[in-house]
Amino acid sequence: MKIPLRYAGALDFDKSSVTVYLNNIPVTNKLLSKDRADNDEITVKIPEEFRDADSLELKLIFYLEPHDFDCKNWRYGDIWALISKDTSFNIPQEVIEDRFFQYYPDMFIKNGTFDDVLLVIPDKVNQNYLTMAANITAFIGHSVSRVENLSVIKGTELETTHNNIIVIGTPWDNVAIKNLNDKLYIKFDKNFEKFEPSDKIYLLEDYSRGLSSLQLLASPFNSKKHLMVVTAAEEKNLMPTQTYLKDLAFNVQLSGDGLVIDSDGDIYSAYFVKPKQAAQDESGQTSPKGKIRLRDNPQFIIYLIFFLMIIIISVYGLIIITRSKE
Repeated sequence: MKIPLRYAGALDFDKSSVTVYLNNIPVTNKLLSKDRADNDEITVKIPEEFRDADSLELKLIFYLEPHDFDCKNWRYGDIWALISKDTSFNIPQEVIEDRFFQYYPDMFIKNGTFDDVLLVIPDKVNQNYLTMAANITAFIGHSVSRVENLSVIKGTELETTHNNIIVIGTPWDNVAIKNLNDKLYIKFDKNFEKFEPSDKIYLLEDYSRGLSSLQLLASPFNSKKHLMVVTAAEEKNLMPTQTYLKDLAFNVQLSGDGLVIDSDGDIYSAYFVKPKQAAQDESGQTSPKGKIRLRDNPQFIIYLIFFLMIIIISVYGLIIITRSKE
């Protein structure tokens, strides 16, 4: 990053400086110069430890001390510094081959516009679905310079296509989801009333009825294209999901290629396809799959806590009984 600066000339340049912070951590600083007061610049190289951060907050703090500073005489109204609007950022782009939600919506964008995106909505669309479809396309649209190559069809109209596909709805109002069910990582049961558990995400029967799911997988029509499915057994369960697809503050919490969201908005995600860039075995670190195992099994954690409480109470009871006998 190159940040042009201008500041007052009536400074003590042996003591006046500027410090650059990234996420409230100082990364570089420099003394100000009288010769460059009208046309200075500070260059910031983003350190390695910040490059995987979801967001970066840049902050500049100036320490300005007037020339011949007298703490008893505060007549220095002309002491100032500013950052030019011509600040430039050189952010190299990397092509990510992994199909995971932490990279969403990049996989649906190409050359500054939608990458042949086909939005599949229920046949009988209502206001909720219109709002959801608008929010999804608007969120993707924040990253494009022009709106092209975006189409919308009904579920009954989905046939073999070489487009990237986004499907929203339930199995009951969007037949495309019923037809795609056997391709999904997190499948519905045979009656399409709840999600089935898997070795990646364990689900209790009653709990799975009230969930919604987001899934990213290869299109069944073209393995080089993407399929995103936004679904639930009931329409009302989809409401928490759209928050994660329209609000950046929530969207950055997504990861993996298959996840469920409960009525409280809590996420349980998994990697059904091993990340190409996550080979950490040699470093002794756990894999993404290992990291999310407990997080993807909330019921297991609840049971574990419950049984631990029973054991503690039982031991405490035995101690009381033993002491009473004594």
